Amino acid sequence: SLSFLEVIPNIGKRYEALNDFLNGVEAEALWEDPRHVDGFLDAETGVVLRRDEHARVLVLDFVDRVNIEKKVSYMASITNLDQLKNYFHSSLQSLRKIPFYTDDYELDLERAFEHRLEEITDLILAQVKKQMELLDDFTEIHGLYTDLTERSLDIGFTEEQRSKLRDLYELRKDDLKRLKLEEIDRLLESIQDPQELRDYWESVKWYLYNNRPFLGKEYENMIARKFDKAM
Repeated sequence: SLSFLEVIPNIGKRYEALNDFLNGVEAEALWEDPRHVDGFLDAETGVVLRRDEHARVLVLDFVDRVNIEKKVSYMASITNLDQLKNYFHSSLQSLRKIPFYTDDYELDLERAFEHRLEEITDLILAQVKKQMELLDDFTEIHGLYTDLTERSLDIGFTEEQRSKLRDLYELRKDDLKRLKLEEIDRLLESIQDPQELRDYWESVKWYLYNNRPFLGKEYENMIARKFDKAM
């Protein structure tokens, strides 16, 4: 007995590809030499036959030569952003050149691409976070943030990821401001000499001036009041 249960769910989408495959099969050759059927039992694509000993049937299926599962699996292993984009676009172009229905394959490929893209960009953000934590210069941190922001669309950041990038930038600035404030408080408590205090103020004043775009006037005024109080 033959079972068509496997092939039925997909035949509506794959009938053109199946017809094309069957056009290359010579029925007379199969009748004359049944051994030709063995090729279908060993086949991985095209018309595939499998024995179901329990049900005592020969299962007939059609496996498209487009192995979308393999493409999706390979895409999930890619770690380089440019490689991922190149593979996705080349695979999409090859699918669109096939003269049969491939819309569902293209959708599967697009979903896999978007999922892997988000995973890789999340990794990029995690690396950016570590990189920012190693920097203590406001200008360098701002340069890193600006560069990534300008390239965010090309990289493929989502709006949520762009927002997370802004948060990382602001948090690192706040950390540096807090650390500088703690350093100033400690030194002000230890300085007893007015001249030493004036010298220290000169160095802090230049620090505040050079980083004014990142610190803000309110932060400067707060530091100045601390020195006035210490004096």
